[in-house]
Amino acid sequence: MKQNLLCHGAWLVLFLLPGILAPAQVTILPTSVFLTDQWGLGSVDISNNTGQKQEVSIDFQFAWLGNDEDGGLMMINQEDEIADRYSVDEQIRAFPRSFLLPPGGSQTVRVQVRPLREKPDGVYWTRAVITSSPAASDIDHVSLSENIGTRIQYVFKQNIPVFYKKGEVNTGLQILEVKTEMKTDRIVVYVRLRPTGNAPYNGRVQTALRNSSGQVILNRQTTAVIYFESLRRLELPLSEVPLDQGIYALELLYETKRNDIPASELVQAVPVTYTVLIKIG
Repeated sequence: MKQNLLCHGAWLVLFLLPGILAPAQVTILPTSVFLTDQWGLGSVDISNNTGQKQEVSIDFQFAWLGNDEDGGLMMINQEDEIADRYSVDEQIRAFPRSFLLPPGGSQTVRVQVRPLREKPDGVYWTRAVITSSPAASDIDHVSLSENIGTRIQYVFKQNIPVFYKKGEVNTGLQILEVKTEMKTDRIVVYVRLRPTGNAPYNGRVQTALRNSSGQVILNRQTTAVIYFESLRRLELPLSEVPLDQGIYALELLYETKRNDIPASELVQAVPVTYTVLIKIG
């Protein structure tokens, strides 16, 4: 089953009146958790940003970032064969599993994965689903009459990936195909990718457009997490820089680097580049 990815690394569920938008209720750090078979332990810090006491609970659900038919990002789950191979849902625990957070308070949640003795070396994963809502005693209740009342309650569900490294792990990336499509206001790039090794590819892609003199005219960087063979759509907006007619070189550079994750946590791979010529005008 596929689900729309509402924001990078998280989905959001709200129960609220139409037209009301709520800020995030709790902050979660780090945004990715990495465990190894040496210790099998990690932690997540959850902080209450609101002036209300929050009820927080943690659950785990196997899922991975995939794509729709047009290369858009989708969260995919409930694929039994893949879950049997890569999921740690049965081995992972959180302590505490549920708790109350006072306004401005924080809680460290310990995450532990029991050893995967029967599994081959590789990277396994799940997603930690953090649900938060105002504690029952803190929810405003406004009486409209003796028997009628209204209540607004926000229920947020955020999720972050949890990776478990067992034994010797390695990764890499193959660029199988690149297609470009010119729009009036942007260049759309479709890239078919295949990870190699026994770990997902976790890094970033830099997209650069060079003119005939080799000067970089446009440049974009975004995260690239590839679990299985995928089609990914990238876009370069053309409204920022006026482009003359001519032939340009579009360069893709994939690296196992991210600004939000230490290099020591990422499974490293050799950078991969690809260049395609495009005609503008």
